[in-house]
Amino acid sequence: MDDEPVAGPGARVAGQLVAVWLFGAIAPLVSGGFLLAAVWGGGPAAQVLAPVVLAADVGVLFLIARLTREATWLGATTGRLMLWAVLVAGLGAALWGLGWGVSDAAGLGLSRGDLGILLFGGLAFALIAGLLARPWPVPVAAAVLLTVLAAAGLLGLRASAPDDLTERLAHAGKQRDEFWAVQIPGYRPVGAVAYGPWAGGGEFEPVDPALIPPVRFYTVHTQPFEPAGHPWTCAGTAGYATRSGAFTTTVGTCAAEPGGLLHLTSDSGGSHGYLRRAGATLITVEGVDTVDRATLRAAVRAARPASAAELRVHPAAGDMPFVAPATGYRLQGFSERGATYEPADGISGIEDAMIGLQVRSVTAPSVCPLDYTCTTEPDGLIYQRARGWHAYVQQRSPHLVEVHGGLAVDRSRLRDAVLAARPATDAELRALLPEPAPRGPIDGLRRRLR
Repeated sequence: MDDEPVAGPGARVAGQLVAVWLFGAIAPLVSGGFLLAAVWGGGPAAQVLAPVVLAADVGVLFLIARLTREATWLGATTGRLMLWAVLVAGLGAALWGLGWGVSDAAGLGLSRGDLGILLFGGLAFALIAGLLARPWPVPVAAAVLLTVLAAAGLLGLRASAPDDLTERLAHAGKQRDEFWAVQIPGYRPVGAVAYGPWAGGGEFEPVDPALIPPVRFYTVHTQPFEPAGHPWTCAGTAGYATRSGAFTTTVGTCAAEPGGLLHLTSDSGGSHGYLRRAGATLITVEGVDTVDRATLRAAVRAARPASAAELRVHPAAGDMPFVAPATGYRLQGFSERGATYEPADGISGIEDAMIGLQVRSVTAPSVCPLDYTCTTEPDGLIYQRARGWHAYVQQRSPHLVEVHGGLAVDRSRLRDAVLAARPATDAELRALLPEPAPRGPIDGLRRRLR
């Protein structure tokens, strides 16, 4: 019969592999082009064209198998030749896509240029055909070559994998020298830059609550007095003080004192204050419960319009704001509510017990900012004091290391901390920075090989 093969086994296998190689070099690019055009075109074209293109690829491979049917150990029946065509098409396409991705990810350059695409694309399909070929030396050689190529690809993929810290830093958009660390005895890190229970690179708070000073402040508020709606007794004042805004919270208790003073406490606790009538003005001095009653009494008795000198230092909105000085407190400033007073030593609340580490890249020596008091000390240290905080800075070219704290923090603790500050270790960075999710299966494989 005219379709009987006349060539020998070696020629049949060689012809089959060459034909499959040419198919693998050309068909994926042509088929992929048609499919992409159909997808971009939208509509039912993609649904119709995809099976047609795939059937055409399998048909070409079936024709190759038919002409070289004795070159495969699967057999020469129509069903077995169709199985050969499907296996070469499916497994070859999978190997082609995997090999292409690994090559590009590893930077091997096998898919660059026309010649590279021709050789690389055809090789994937030819290897699958070789595994299905006979006599036995051919599939063995194909298996060995496939193993060698897979090992080379994996080694290249592993060599191309960036360090995990490089990936973590790039994902966070940070540079390595931005991360510094310090451990401060008696303090623990809080906030975003905590490398563990004790080392941190940002803010720190005391472990012992006793080191946190209580919040202490009081405010002075004035408003027109309404005689008709305000009988000057505790029975009539409690509701009036709340309704009129003279007292910021609901009144819980009221006690009359000599000199026309009324002492009020909030129903929920936490604050108390005094009311005093001065002609047509109602004066309220209200503070948190950590401010003692005697201080508030002295303040409301001393309440008066602010002087011109006080307003030059603390500009205020509104007409003729009142002040109410008391021993141990100083005027912090004016708000819409009125004047606010803080402890004279500036220590009030947890912010004054906090410590912070800050590192900046600098190109010039540190200078003392305006409104600061700076003192130079050994070891290149500069002590800085401002109104509400103090700090130590140390030049470690090209970085300026600063450890600042509230006024409740000992100066020596800040000094020890700035001297102990150091760049964060690899382990600390891994504990802080999450590893980004793999960008795909190949990236996930590369990470496992790392």
